[in-house]
Amino acid sequence: MPRGIYVRTLQNKINIGLASKGRKHSKKTKNKISEIRKKNPVKSIYKKGDNIGNKNWNWKGDNVGYDGIHAWVHNWLGKATYCSNDKTHKAARFEWSNKSRKYKRDLTDWESLCSKCHRKEDAIYRKIMKKYCKNIRFILQGQNNG
Repeated sequence: MPRGIYVRTLQNKINIGLASKGRKHSKKTKNKISEIRKKNPVKSIYKKGDNIGNKNWNWKGDNVGYDGIHAWVHNWLGKATYCSNDKTHKAARFEWSNKSRKYKRDLTDWESLCSKCHRKEDAIYRKIMKKYCKNIRFILQGQNNG
């Protein structure tokens, strides 16, 4: 059957992939692949370290999301291993907590906390914000009536 003149649908491609699944290359084929790769090695367009930070094509800067900023912090500061509030806390899990709650790309704005301390700080912040928002609502209602 000639190659290249038939249009392969998605279902055809899936069937071909399933038919080849689990097959192993013969020694002869492995040697051919090895020789080709030796002649034409895959080269990266970047040197090590050239594709970091804002030089990366997928860099979002300050528009990064919650998970992205936490991944960035984990990448630069490593795994959180102690509690900044009390170094004697023994916990199964430590987390990176943002001090300013603005989630900036500033490594000094992050601290390592145990889960318990992290939840306490978040609860205190929520309580303050709830009270603050209530006061703002009261002030705004007064402006609308007056």
